[in-house]
Amino acid sequence: MMLEERNLILFTPFYFPDNGASKDKYFIVLKNDADTNILASLPTRRDNVPALYDDTNGCISFSMAEHGFDMTCYRIEKNVEII
Repeated sequence: MMLEERNLILFTPFYFPDNGASKDKYFIVLKNDADTNILASLPTRRDNVPALYDDTNGCISFSMAEHGFDMTCYRIEKNVEII
């Protein structure tokens, strides 16, 4: 089942509500039961991640003091199967 909790889903293409350009977009299924489906949109823009993290897979945290912004993300290398 595609909407099984913890599944990572790629919509290709994903159409934004503002009718802007479409692009591929990842979502993770947080909750799926009879009445509720909750998906979290994952950022897919690589150009926001500093180059020093290009080879890092997994959780990456940025702090305001060190990077000028606060953000935590999970980097998944292209074509890596998530089990």
